[in-house]
Amino acid sequence: MSLEEPLKLVSQLFEEHLKSDTNATPETFDPSSSFLDILETRRDQIISFNDAHAQQIPKNTLVRFRCMIQDTGLGQEMLVSAYETRNEDGTTKLCCYRYTDDPIELHEHRVPEDYLLERTLVYCVSPPGENQWTKEAYDVYNGSLEDQLNYLSIEDDKNPNIAKKYPLPGKKHTSAIVKFYNGMDESIRVGQLVEVIGIRGQDLQQEEEANNEYELESPLHSFSNTPVLHAIAFKNLNHSTPLKAYEAASNYSVEQLRYDLVEYIASVLGGDKLAAEFVLLQLLSRVTTKINGLKIGHLTINLNGFPFYKSTKENESVLFSSTNPVSQPLIDVLENLTVHSVNLPLTIQGLNQSKFTPKCVSESLEAGVLQLVDGTMLLVDETVLDEGQLQDAGVRNFQALQTLIQTQTLGYEFPYSQYDFDTDISVLSISSNKSILPNHCSVLLKPTNPLEDSKQDMLKLSKEQLEQFRRFIHTAKHASYDIPEQVSEYIQESFVNERKKATDTKSELPTQEELMLRMSLARLAAVSFGENTLSKERYDYVVELDNQRLFKQKKKLQDNTMVISWPFEAIHKTHIHLDINTGELSLTNGWESTRGESSNQQDILLSSFVKRIYAEFEMIPPPPPIPSQPSLLPLPQKAILHKYMTTIEASRALSKLCREEDPHQYYADMTKIGEGASGSVYKAYAIQKEHTVVAIKQIHLRRQSRKDLIVEEVRMGQEKPFHDNLVKHIESFLWKHDVWIVMEYMEGGSLTDVVIHNCMTEKEIAAICLELLKALDYLHSRGVIHRDIKSDNILIGPQGQIKLSDFGYCAQIDKIRSKRTTLAGTLCWMAPEIVQCKEYGPNVDIWSLGITAIEMVEGSPPHLENPQQAIQLLKTHHTPPSLKNPEQLSPYFRDFLSQCLQFNAEDRPTAHDLLQHPFLSDAAPLCSLLPLIENTKNQITMDDEFCL
Repeated sequence: MSLEEPLKLVSQLFEEHLKSDTNATPETFDPSSSFLDILETRRDQIISFNDAHAQQIPKNTLVRFRCMIQDTGLGQEMLVSAYETRNEDGTTKLCCYRYTDDPIELHEHRVPEDYLLERTLVYCVSPPGENQWTKEAYDVYNGSLEDQLNYLSIEDDKNPNIAKKYPLPGKKHTSAIVKFYNGMDESIRVGQLVEVIGIRGQDLQQEEEANNEYELESPLHSFSNTPVLHAIAFKNLNHSTPLKAYEAASNYSVEQLRYDLVEYIASVLGGDKLAAEFVLLQLLSRVTTKINGLKIGHLTINLNGFPFYKSTKENESVLFSSTNPVSQPLIDVLENLTVHSVNLPLTIQGLNQSKFTPKCVSESLEAGVLQLVDGTMLLVDETVLDEGQLQDAGVRNFQALQTLIQTQTLGYEFPYSQYDFDTDISVLSISSNKSILPNHCSVLLKPTNPLEDSKQDMLKLSKEQLEQFRRFIHTAKHASYDIPEQVSEYIQESFVNERKKATDTKSELPTQEELMLRMSLARLAAVSFGENTLSKERYDYVVELDNQRLFKQKKKLQDNTMVISWPFEAIHKTHIHLDINTGELSLTNGWESTRGESSNQQDILLSSFVKRIYAEFEMIPPPPPIPSQPSLLPLPQKAILHKYMTTIEASRALSKLCREEDPHQYYADMTKIGEGASGSVYKAYAIQKEHTVVAIKQIHLRRQSRKDLIVEEVRMGQEKPFHDNLVKHIESFLWKHDVWIVMEYMEGGSLTDVVIHNCMTEKEIAAICLELLKALDYLHSRGVIHRDIKSDNILIGPQGQIKLSDFGYCAQIDKIRSKRTTLAGTLCWMAPEIVQCKEYGPNVDIWSLGITAIEMVEGSPPHLENPQQAIQLLKTHHTPPSLKNPEQLSPYFRDFLSQCLQFNAEDRPTAHDLLQHPFLSDAAPLCSLLPLIENTKNQITMDDEFCL
């Protein structure tokens, strides 16, 4: 099978496809599996975009491109995927017209609908931070020497639009517009690392010269000279390595390899093996579990004790160029051991003049410094932090870095909203004193050799030795892990005994956070020794490791009791002045002379600023067993296509449910009364029905990742029978890619506002619970689970009516499918069986009702400020949430809550049974809620006036 003419190969596969099945059509043709086989078995015969100058690669050449998905918002193109040719004998032949930009002449004016397809345009860039050894391992092309010389990159593109779309300013890179076919775009996301195999297309400049009689707007207009690649197939490379998994040789044990690796890291840390141990554990950490935005498994470490480096005009800090010679050897080691790594010198200039988060400008997503591929090692160097004024952009960048460390999410700025995307970036910070960034644990560096000699002390290793280290790190990072029951009990007993001992000796008690940290370190230490099961001995090893770390820190504090080198322990309010409006930092006159003599001046200058924006970071407990090394191949195509709806699929489904007209023709005086991530809510008047007030929810369909939920909400709104306790759905519109859902207007607002601004009596709470149970009894009797009961979704009418709204998460059950397993709902209200990913039924709504009742008592649901604690309690302790002052409630109310919050779903009563509970028999009339509504409106008005 020749690779020199890939279009002929595509045509051959197309003909075989049509012959294979009488029902085969051009639309069902998918050659991706054949080309993935080529990529696996003959990759050395395929030219790579990564090491060749794309402009010198001929059109219609088979190429591969290892890249990061930078921007998925360039739009779609319609294309004719096949056409008929007429032979001399009068017969016709169907030909494939995919993966090319060559012009053709169509003899038929009318093209059959199933010949028309849609392809998605995506902007891709070479992986930011990809280390040199990774490039060499991936890009092996066995073409002729003449070919390799011809394909060398000889110049960089000066297009400013292209420069703005690469995360690392000033770094050389390759970019391309990749055109995805067959719905492949549904399985990619921004920030994802993929390898694409496809055919080199015709770049924009050539297209305009060849087709200048057409004046069609194209999203490529801003990217002249950017190469085009028609993607035939791709594979996911997230958390992958170009090397094979590590297999220990009989004469080279895991313990010996680990020992040598620690020695190698310690050689650039002044011989400090304890600090090297923690760096190794950092290298093995990753996000292993994601639950409703909560990330578990990653570890962020700070190494402090590096010398401060004062920048001068001659060596002024440039972003991503290390200016501290002492930190360079550590950077070199990380580059030698990791697939992707980025050095981020944290300077005032860098914070003020760069952009850390991606931002959409003129329909193009400009990259941010932190838009990196998963698994990247980010080294943040605080030793170069200098004096100066932190401007608004600098504060935003600092907060973005802080958020990334705390939640492993990165915000993407769009014109009307911001969306958070999941990341998995390993962050290691180095500083002179205590870090200004949050971290899981801080390690004080105690070198036995001068750090200034680290470059000379760095061990010189062979290529084979380094490859052993890389294989070992990757294999251990993705190894499975388990904690036996007896070891779990041993850990609990050890912690209790440690606290008892501390009480007897009147020393500081070990905290829950320290236990959680040790549990995470234990997982990483176990896999670093090649163990998939935690043992008592390995846990004791970690405890000793952590005790040594704490001992060094305490000793440093004792040695510095008479100096001001730890401003984080006490805020020197008389020493520092901060202008809140300008961000200007300065010292008082009395301390101006001391500033020049202090070796810790950067800590003094920034301590007040840090106190203002620093957020305490809580350590997350270790995750459950994680899967082994992930597959590099994507899911089967059929599974991918229907995982989430595309905009086109959603529009087709909604067109059958909605009126495709402008809602402004039927509703006037639209006034915005609310706004969220999905869109806006308006109050309006029906034109044809005078004085009829409605609420209209506008949803931007293109911006929704789960378009299926929008379709489900519209469908449920139309199909659900009318009930007094359900918000009435009037009609829906689909207009200009926006969905407009028209509902009855509930003048009293949401229950959330009432809860926030009022103290409610038991009778008022009982009245609301009674109405909600009527709604749930009605839904459950018809096989509908709401799955998102909370105060936000409970609306109040002008006469105190209580109605349930928001049916996007609803699920239908029947005799065939009586249970559900999908993770859905809002975290703090979520039933334990959903959190534990078990099968569940309608009684999950009963649990959420109990949480809502607690919300009405205490003003907020349990664990609202710390949702991960709610998850841990439900997953590990099997403990339902408790009231702060249960003795203040009546026995009937306590029993009602107890029944709603039974941990075992089978023990919870149905909505129908709960309607008979004695707590509800004393419910207040709905009109008694009117004073609460009035007070809420007054309070909101006063708050608005105060803000103005």
